[in-house]
Amino acid sequence: MFFEIKVYMSTALSFYLLAFFSAETYRKTHIFFAAGGFLLDLYATYLMETKYIWTGFIPKTNYQFILHSHTVISILAIAAFLAQMTLGMCRKKEAHIFSAKYIFMPIWIAAYASGLYLLSIFQ
Repeated sequence: MFFEIKVYMSTALSFYLLAFFSAETYRKTHIFFAAGGFLLDLYATYLMETKYIWTGFIPKTNYQFILHSHTVISILAIAAFLAQMTLGMCRKKEAHIFSAKYIFMPIWIAAYASGLYLLSIFQ
Protein backbone atom coordinates (compact mmCIF):
# COMPACT_ATOMS: atom_id res chain seq x y z
CA MET A 1 0.00 0.00 0.00
CA PHE A 2 2.83 2.38 0.82
CA PHE A 3 4.98 0.92 -1.93
CA GLU A 4 4.60 3.90 -4.27
CA ILE A 5 5.68 6.33 -1.57
CA LYS A 6 8.76 4.21 -0.82
CA VAL A 7 9.61 4.15 -4.53
CA TYR A 8 9.25 7.93 -4.92
CA MET A 9 11.24 8.70 -1.77
CA SER A 10 13.97 6.18 -2.62
CA THR A 11 14.22 7.64 -6.11
CA ALA A 12 14.39 11.13 -4.59
CA LEU A 13 17.24 9.96 -2.34
CA SER A 14 19.02 8.52 -5.38
CA PHE A 15 18.54 11.80 -7.24
CA TYR A 16 19.88 13.81 -4.30
CA LEU A 17 22.95 11.58 -4.11
CA LEU A 18 23.49 11.82 -7.87
CA ALA A 19 23.17 15.61 -7.60
CA PHE A 20 25.70 15.62 -4.77
CA PHE A 21 28.27 13.55 -6.65
CA SER A 22 27.79 15.24 -10.03
CA ALA A 23 28.03 18.80 -8.68
CA GLU A 24 31.76 19.27 -9.15
CA THR A 25 31.90 18.27 -12.83
CA TYR A 26 28.41 18.42 -14.32
CA ARG A 27 26.55 21.54 -13.24
CA LYS A 28 23.44 21.03 -15.42
CA THR A 29 23.18 17.39 -14.39
CA HIS A 30 23.54 18.46 -10.77
CA ILE A 31 20.67 20.93 -11.12
CA PHE A 32 18.50 18.37 -12.95
CA PHE A 33 18.95 15.71 -10.28
CA ALA A 34 18.51 18.15 -7.39
CA ALA A 35 15.29 19.58 -8.85
CA GLY A 36 14.03 16.11 -9.77
CA GLY A 37 14.71 14.83 -6.26
CA PHE A 38 12.88 17.75 -4.75
CA LEU A 39 9.84 17.29 -7.00
CA LEU A 40 9.69 13.57 -6.21
CA ASP A 41 10.07 14.40 -2.53
CA LEU A 42 7.18 16.86 -2.67
CA TYR A 43 4.97 14.44 -4.62
CA ALA A 44 5.59 11.60 -2.17
CA THR A 45 4.83 13.96 0.71
CA TYR A 46 1.61 15.00 -1.05
CA LEU A 47 0.60 11.34 -1.47
CA MET A 48 1.33 10.56 2.16
CA GLU A 49 -0.69 13.52 3.39
CA THR A 50 -3.69 13.16 1.08
CA LYS A 51 -3.95 9.37 0.91
CA TYR A 52 -3.02 8.34 4.40
CA ILE A 53 -2.75 10.99 7.06
CA TRP A 54 -5.68 13.32 6.32
CA THR A 55 -7.98 10.46 5.36
CA GLY A 56 -7.48 8.83 8.74
CA PHE A 57 -5.88 5.73 7.24
CA ILE A 58 -3.04 5.97 9.75
CA PRO A 59 -4.69 5.34 13.11
CA LYS A 60 -4.05 7.31 16.24
CA THR A 61 -1.65 5.07 18.12
CA ASN A 62 1.39 5.14 20.33
CA TYR A 63 3.34 6.19 17.25
CA GLN A 64 1.90 9.69 17.11
CA PHE A 65 5.09 11.11 18.65
CA ILE A 66 7.17 9.45 15.93
CA LEU A 67 4.77 10.69 13.25
CA HIS A 68 4.93 14.25 14.57
CA SER A 69 8.73 14.07 14.88
CA HIS A 70 8.97 12.83 11.31
CA THR A 71 6.75 15.70 10.18
CA VAL A 72 8.98 18.26 11.90
CA ILE A 73 12.15 16.71 10.45
CA SER A 74 10.55 16.64 6.99
CA ILE A 75 9.58 20.30 7.17
CA LEU A 76 13.16 21.11 8.20
CA ALA A 77 14.42 19.07 5.23
CA ILE A 78 12.23 21.03 2.82
CA ALA A 79 13.42 24.32 4.34
CA ALA A 80 17.02 23.10 4.13
CA PHE A 81 16.54 22.24 0.45
CA LEU A 82 15.15 25.70 -0.28
CA ALA A 83 18.11 27.27 1.53
CA GLN A 84 20.43 24.94 -0.40
CA MET A 85 18.82 25.96 -3.69
CA THR A 86 19.09 29.64 -2.79
CA LEU A 87 22.79 29.31 -1.97
CA GLY A 88 23.36 27.56 -5.29
CA MET A 89 21.44 30.16 -7.27
CA CYS A 90 23.36 32.95 -5.55
CA ARG A 91 26.60 31.12 -6.42
CA LYS A 92 27.74 30.92 -2.81
CA LYS A 93 29.82 27.82 -3.57
CA GLU A 94 31.49 27.24 -0.19
CA ALA A 95 28.26 27.79 1.75
CA HIS A 96 26.37 25.62 -0.77
CA ILE A 97 28.84 22.74 -0.32
CA PHE A 98 28.92 23.09 3.47
CA SER A 99 25.14 23.17 3.64
CA ALA A 100 24.82 20.11 1.41
CA LYS A 101 27.27 18.03 3.45
CA TYR A 102 26.39 19.05 6.98
CA ILE A 103 22.84 20.41 6.95
CA PHE A 104 20.64 19.32 4.05
CA MET A 105 21.73 15.71 3.47
CA PRO A 106 21.86 14.72 7.17
CA ILE A 107 18.41 16.22 7.81
CA TRP A 108 16.95 14.67 4.67
CA ILE A 109 18.42 11.24 5.44
CA ALA A 110 16.95 11.47 8.97
CA ALA A 111 13.56 12.31 7.44
CA TYR A 112 13.91 9.44 4.96
CA ALA A 113 14.85 6.94 7.68
CA SER A 114 12.06 8.02 10.02
CA GLY A 115 9.61 7.85 7.13
CA LEU A 116 10.68 4.32 6.23
CA TYR A 117 10.33 3.35 9.86
CA LEU A 118 6.80 4.75 9.98
CA LEU A 119 5.85 3.04 6.74
CA SER A 120 7.11 -0.27 8.12
CA ILE A 121 4.98 0.17 11.25
CA PHE A 122 1.75 0.94 9.42
CA GLN A 123 1.96 -1.74 6.74
